[in-house]
Amino acid sequence: MVPIVFAVGSDPISAGLVDGFAKPGGRLTGVHYLSSDLTAKRLEILKEILPKLHKAVTFYDPTNRTAAEAVKAAQEAGLQLKIEIVERHIAP
Repeated sequence: MVPIVFAVGSDPISAGLVDGFAKPGGRLTGVHYLSSDLTAKRLEILKEILPKLHKAVTFYDPTNRTAAEAVKAAQEAGLQLKIEIVERHIAP
């Protein structure tokens, strides 16, 4: 059996990629890195690059807990930076 290696910025368990961290099961293995805590900083950098920015659109799966948390962080940062965050939901 050939393993499939992944790198994801969301929880691989809630995404259904693996059964658990200790015993992933199946052919999938990989790296998980939490990137939602960088959302506000990314928005701040975008505002620095585009000073006239006043609206940004984000596409995400609302059933993905990590994505939903990142959108919440973006909304909070958007208020401080005077950037309207427009949410568009996608289905898995």
